Amino acid sequence: MQIRAVLIDDEPAGRDALELMLRRHCPSVEVVGSTTSFETGLELVERISPDLLFLDIEMPYGSGFDLLDQFPDPAFETIFTTAYAQYAYQAFRVQALDYLLKPVLPRALIESVQRAEKRLLERRALDAENNDSLENLLSVLVDKSMHSNRVALRTADSIEFIQVKDIIRCEAEKSYTVFFLVAGQKLVISKNLSEFEETLSAFHFLRVHHSHLINVAHIRRYVKSDGGYLIMSDGSEIVLPRRRKDELIRAITDALAGKI
Repeated sequence: MQIRAVLIDDEPAGRDALELMLRRHCPSVEVVGSTTSFETGLELVERISPDLLFLDIEMPYGSGFDLLDQFPDPAFETIFTTAYAQYAYQAFRVQALDYLLKPVLPRALIESVQRAEKRLLERRALDAENNDSLENLLSVLVDKSMHSNRVALRTADSIEFIQVKDIIRCEAEKSYTVFFLVAGQKLVISKNLSEFEETLSAFHFLRVHHSHLINVAHIRRYVKSDGGYLIMSDGSEIVLPRRRKDELIRAITDALAGKI
């Protein structure tokens, strides 16, 4: 299998040496990105969604542990590479796959990558099972109507009373929320998305991303390729992070059961 890896290390020489070792000894690993700090590393991981993360511990503006704290249920495996032995216990507390001391030895690197490959294959097998469950649930959900309850949305010049079932999705736009409705209408509300999340979750809306709150009744298709995404009834495409797939399955199950 091909493993997409990101390297985060504030020492360019160490980062370059690790990338060279991976090319020589671990041909299944493709380095798809590398950077030097907590801030740029966080952005890179969010944007690329790698399979494997090689992570230093002491870096500018935040540690490797600080970075992992931003991913409470990561879809990637983590191998720490560091010159400091004293962090090993903490690394395994956060469920790191391995902890390699610099200078990293080829044999240790090969064994770590082999463990990563095994773990990732297990993850993908589980994802395949979840995909089947998700697709079966969606096929039933499309034909089931939702509740007729209404919500009041205050725009700049009016108050709109909208049937919940007519809301396809909500999208964060800075401090505003844009409501996308079945008739093609868009309403811009001067509240942030989190203020609607609790209310709409009672009607089987799910926040699948920090910018997107979707009505599960308006999901029309789940596409496995490109990391996985949903196609909504208006044709919009919403990325579905792997860590959210189980939550989506539960939300659809609740909707089918008619839970309020």
